[in-house]
Amino acid sequence: MIPIFALLNDLLLVLIITEVFRAVVAFIRKREPGVKVADLTPFLVIGAISLTRRILAIGANVSVQETHHIAAQGIGVGQTGPAAAVQPFEAHLNPEFFSQAMIELGVNGILIVVITLALVMIRPNQVTSHEVVQR
Repeated sequence: MIPIFALLNDLLLVLIITEVFRAVVAFIRKREPGVKVADLTPFLVIGAISLTRRILAIGANVSVQETHHIAAQGIGVGQTGPAAAVQPFEAHLNPEFFSQAMIELGVNGILIVVITLALVMIRPNQVTSHEVVQR
């Protein structure tokens, strides 16, 4: 499963880079003095994509660490019989690592909510329902 996470991570990184280039090119083409609040929308979108990428990376890292911890104990997933009864199953991660990951997930989640609210406040007319778009 690790190659899938690496592929997803790389694809999101490419998406972030292309969004930055697109935003910078659009900003340069305007050639207007001054920056409007609406001009910040692409950068907020890039921030949201970046935060999502980080959240996925943290989740993958915690999952991999848990798998390594279980493997280090020598217990196979779904193992039954006398071998499983002899060895108690304790799938606990390092508490410092886990708490740091949960704090980072919480902060990133809050930042995504803040960026989403900022996007809604900047462009309220473009956030419409599906019915309005079809008309």
